Amino acid sequence: MLPLYRACQRMCRRLADDLFLSDDLRAHARGWTNEPIRHGTSRRYRDPRWDRLSACPHCDAVGHRGIDPCPACAGRGVLDSAAAPAVGNDEEERREPLKVTAERLDLPPGDDR
Repeated sequence: MLPLYRACQRMCRRLADDLFLSDDLRAHARGWTNEPIRHGTSRRYRDPRWDRLSACPHCDAVGHRGIDPCPACAGRGVLDSAAAPAVGNDEEERREPLKVTAERLDLPPGDDR
């Protein structure tokens, strides 16, 4: 009976993998993690960007101090640990555009038409 049970488990897991394939690929393309749960018949998806967020200590995650929005979190109530570069840092903002060059494969080497 045990081999039959294992065979059924493998078949259910393969079926679930086929059913979740498009969702798994979409999550992978977005940089999310996926974790099979319930013996592989269900999935848990997680966006790792949520790990960067924390409650704002200045306004106790409310988003305002009195009637004014909190200046630390801009009224959102959360802080993002991936802070933007400081304003006025011109070296960071000025980046050269990406230049792509292609070679023609149908011409012999050294023939520049």
